[in-house]
Amino acid sequence: MKRKERDLVVQSNELIRAKTCLTKIQTKIVLKAISLIKKNECDLSRAYDIPIREFANEINYLSNSCVKELTEVAKGIVGKNIVIKRLEGSVLVTSWASDIEIFDDKISISFSEKLKPYLLELKRFFTSYDIKNILLLNSQTSIRLYQLLRQYLNLGVFEIDVDDLKEILGSKASKYGLFRQKILLPSQKDIHEKTDIFFSFSPIKTGRKVTGLRFKIKEKPKPTSTLKTVDEFTEKLFKEDEKQRALVEEERKTEGARTKRCYAYLNSLSETERLSITQAIDQMLGKDFELKMRTYFRKEGLFEDTNHEPETECRV
Repeated sequence: MKRKERDLVVQSNELIRAKTCLTKIQTKIVLKAISLIKKNECDLSRAYDIPIREFANEINYLSNSCVKELTEVAKGIVGKNIVIKRLEGSVLVTSWASDIEIFDDKISISFSEKLKPYLLELKRFFTSYDIKNILLLNSQTSIRLYQLLRQYLNLGVFEIDVDDLKEILGSKASKYGLFRQKILLPSQKDIHEKTDIFFSFSPIKTGRKVTGLRFKIKEKPKPTSTLKTVDEFTEKLFKEDEKQRALVEEERKTEGARTKRCYAYLNSLSETERLSITQAIDQMLGKDFELKMRTYFRKEGLFEDTNHEPETECRV
């Protein structure tokens, strides 16, 4: 198995299904550290350094005392156990981290050696995903559910007992209706808005009781913007407006690829985020520019509707 990107999280499926009591932020710290494991590593002897302020920005942790607060959260990881049900039937109880060192500007994590079979040299029964998909999720249950769904993305569907899912997600909801309303639906909305997948779910009943769930998972369409579309955008949109075109052409000459990347980035944003950026462009280049840009993007279909949320199939 090869890792293609430094920010790729690769875990065995046993680890994803394991029972753990990490908090949301502790989980993000652990997964961030896992994403730093290099593809050729064969042991967990080294520590993995997470720059604190950079990490705070990545998870949108807005606090003047973020360094102090995040280091306090990180300290608690050492005492948190993980319970792994092995494929052969035995159970492993171990800790996520053997040591955590706190510095002025970084957190340094050393993983337990017992986790080596679940993090390194994985040949089968593993799941990988970009770390950015979980960094902005609102809850621990959203993170755990996303990881679980990613296992079955290639199949597109999977079934699970409700009680097993509750255990994985750490939910104590006794009734399915409450579990659906308080856990599944908020996590579904969160995952649709912030990750690279959509999913729907429907109940499996034994008699009148909901005993299982059937999930259908689909990957979101990837942004289609290219450097060519940016060039076409400039040519078509400013053909009749030399003043506005001159501004953009000058920007392209001085900034080059960065300007093009900005347009490509716009393609991946939600409508709300795009609106904020185009309002800023409005102030910088004039309202006519902003209106023409939005009109053109919509006409040419350069913006994907990344906020579309399929209706859940779940009914009570």
